[in-house]
Amino acid sequence: MKKDQILQKLQGHRKELEEFLKKLRNKLENRPLDRESCKLTVLDIQQITKKIKEDYEKSENIKINENASKSDLGTVIIFGMLNSLENSGVKDQFLELQKMSENLIHEISNSFIDEAKIITTLCNLIDKHNQLIFRLEKTLPLSDSESFLNAQFIFDHLNLNEQWIIASLYLIAMDVMINKKREAYNLIQDKEQDAKTNFEQRLNSLIGEMKKCGKDISPITKKLPQGLWKIRTDVLHYGYLPTTDQLQIIINATKLVITELSEL
Repeated sequence: MKKDQILQKLQGHRKELEEFLKKLRNKLENRPLDRESCKLTVLDIQQITKKIKEDYEKSENIKINENASKSDLGTVIIFGMLNSLENSGVKDQFLELQKMSENLIHEISNSFIDEAKIITTLCNLIDKHNQLIFRLEKTLPLSDSESFLNAQFIFDHLNLNEQWIIASLYLIAMDVMINKKREAYNLIQDKEQDAKTNFEQRLNSLIGEMKKCGKDISPITKKLPQGLWKIRTDVLHYGYLPTTDQLQIIINATKLVITELSEL
């Protein structure tokens, strides 16, 4: 099966689960389900989630071939992004949902547990599945790979590869995160003027303002953006192709900065 088809199936099953949960939530608001209906409902949820899990694992198992054909560049970009999200927590969420579903089926079979508790647990299970849907919406690429192919001539003429694309996305994302945080602290009054300030000034102004508000970021996060600025310039402005190790450092460092800033 082609890569794009796997993603299409995965998105279809995600939407199927979303619609099923909406109808179930409406049904529960109108009248409680009996034990047998609850059990059948949980089994239905398990079945749809199983399809999603299988498709997700298929998409993860597709490795990017360094010698991928030029005509497949769009797919290379999409799956490069998808593979880089390996630690996004989706796998753990699948395991948690499986365990919750099995426990609920056990509770339904236990006559000592009243139906009100079972319905409460079922509603909790629905909420957890909705969290999975939200995570998948944020994780899965929604663009058709054909849209990336419109820029094929750039990669043909500049000899860029998927490592450059992924590194660029992460490096730009870190800059965007810092600027969004600066906007939240009202540090950007005029975007044209702000664009003329260098990165170090922008970062230091954010660190200083956050400290005034009692939100001091960790020493390692303070240093990471500055440490990456040289390679950022080389990658984005001179087409430097990072090595596999350098790419992993860029990914890990960017995730660390974005995670900490988003939580403060």
